[in-house]
Amino acid sequence: MNSSKLLLLLTKLDYKELQKFQKFVASPYFNMQANLSHLLQIIMDQYPIVDANTDALKKKIVFEQLFIGEPYQAEKMRSVMSALYRLLERFLVQEELEVYNPHKDSILLQIYANHGLDKAFSSQLKRSEKRLTNYPFQDEQYHLASFLVKEQAYQFSLFSKAQAIEGSLQEVVDNLDAYYLVNKLRYLGAMINRKNVAAGEYTMFFYKELQQVLPNSQLLQNDAIRAYYQLLQLFTANNKTEELALFWEIRNGLQQQSYQLPPLDLSALYTGIVNVCSNRIKSGDLTFTAHLFDIYKEMISTNIIYNNGLIHQNHYRNIVSLGLNYAEQQWNFDFINDHKDRLPKKDKESTYKYCLAQYYYYYQDYASAMKFLRDVPFNNTVLHVTAKKLLLSCYFELGETAPIQSLASNFRDLLKRNKADLSSKNYEGYRNFIKYTLKIYRIKNSRNTKLNLKRSQLKATQQELESLTAIIDKEWLLKKCGNSK
Repeated sequence: MNSSKLLLLLTKLDYKELQKFQKFVASPYFNMQANLSHLLQIIMDQYPIVDANTDALKKKIVFEQLFIGEPYQAEKMRSVMSALYRLLERFLVQEELEVYNPHKDSILLQIYANHGLDKAFSSQLKRSEKRLTNYPFQDEQYHLASFLVKEQAYQFSLFSKAQAIEGSLQEVVDNLDAYYLVNKLRYLGAMINRKNVAAGEYTMFFYKELQQVLPNSQLLQNDAIRAYYQLLQLFTANNKTEELALFWEIRNGLQQQSYQLPPLDLSALYTGIVNVCSNRIKSGDLTFTAHLFDIYKEMISTNIIYNNGLIHQNHYRNIVSLGLNYAEQQWNFDFINDHKDRLPKKDKESTYKYCLAQYYYYYQDYASAMKFLRDVPFNNTVLHVTAKKLLLSCYFELGETAPIQSLASNFRDLLKRNKADLSSKNYEGYRNFIKYTLKIYRIKNSRNTKLNLKRSQLKATQQELESLTAIIDKEWLLKKCGNSK
């Protein structure tokens, strides 16, 4: 059972959680199989389960303890393990429901109504409404809980006090609208933002209708609706001026704490303005680099940047890139190493090594940078592409003609193979980066071209670059044009 789903899931629980699960399994209400409690105890005796391949947890050995004197039966062992696994799933769901369950009050109200317990219903309704007033935020969860309670109140009023129907019905619809709109706006924004950074087409029902109705609606007084509507407007701005105005509207609102929202929604707002900064920087507007670093520092200080204690690899890479320009060398090195274990397990090693390579490249230790780039296990397209870009820059700085030409060819092939995973702008941006890196390299390393002609060619290349919008790391290329030999 060493590599079983059961053991894998149990290893994610701490000892206190295991003890609670033990009580759950021991309860005859949830479990009537005594051997399940025995199986769990055998596993708990090995806690902490550092080595899942320990002999004590091998199926045949465990079977001998569960079914003394019986010959080993693989199917019987699988059956008891499966039964304990299903109980574990049920336990985890129950634990989560104890923390948050928007249906709990409405279910209880429905039970009282079904049994004709009007007095009990009225008392429970008062308690439920009081709990609603204690919600810290009027977010989607608040409106879902409110809708469920108000719906029960409305259904109850149909068979009791008719004069209460209108007020109850209006509250039902208002909370349903709010719950729907928060989620609809959130996912519309996610669709549009995804289209801006990666390939993909989505069907967006009611998008145009919402754009027409919401600007003059009182619904925008709700912080959650206003926040996601602003993000939607930000992602669909008609021009740079409109985008900039929306950016500062959200940025100032965050700094002034005018949004009364939970961390998840605040994180969405921060991520929205981070994306605007990133896009502006990619387009060559470097005034946004300082803004972006300030936003990230704010996200770190308020812990908004962490999701269940983890930091997204994109944020990690961005902070490293910005820190190299706006923070001291030791701060950068400490950040890279201190936050390594906060990275998601899947991308931890590749992201960590890429950022170390970036760090050494910035401080001109190209040999160390290339060492870490060669060690990177590429498991996603974005990281693979950015690593190739950095390696190409290393070869440029070292004057490695054969490697830079070979890598450029391989880089183009990589882009072609993964075109579907990149937005059209990023795809063209990286192709142009390769093109102009090679062009500048050839001009600067030409042995048969006089210095004045080189300068003239580099100036012409610089003018071409300045007119381009779809290009990655334009500023680096412009600097290389200016550093003529």
